[in-house]
Amino acid sequence: MVMTVPTIARTDRRWFRDLPDRLQEAVEAYDYQSKPEWSDLADLSEVTELQSIVTHGQSAVIEDGHWIAPATVYVRLLYEPGTKEQLELSEAFPARIEFEVRDDESIAITSIRADVSSFYDDEPSEEETP
Repeated sequence: MVMTVPTIARTDRRWFRDLPDRLQEAVEAYDYQSKPEWSDLADLSEVTELQSIVTHGQSAVIEDGHWIAPATVYVRLLYEPGTKEQLELSEAFPARIEFEVRDDESIAITSIRADVSSFYDDEPSEEETP
């Protein structure tokens, strides 16, 4: 199997300079909450609301023949919504955006995967810390 590196029709400096803005626009148009990878975030609470996704397009790389960029996903987590015991938390998670650059140099998001492992990490409480 031959792995080809994605190419850009016109690899001029302007295109690369504009990549962060183009990537952010593509992410904003991407319907993340309808995609299977959203379930990692949706499972964190009874109601998980997407607040925003901030891309870091200036750090985009080509890895194993795929365009990859880091991002941060901001969500609001609601527990027992609509009750007196309602709890609301705001959380931010690092994410990995995979995308394609089409022949016309437009960007198409392939996936956004948030790393929610920090939510489940068991850190010792103050009582458990010696």
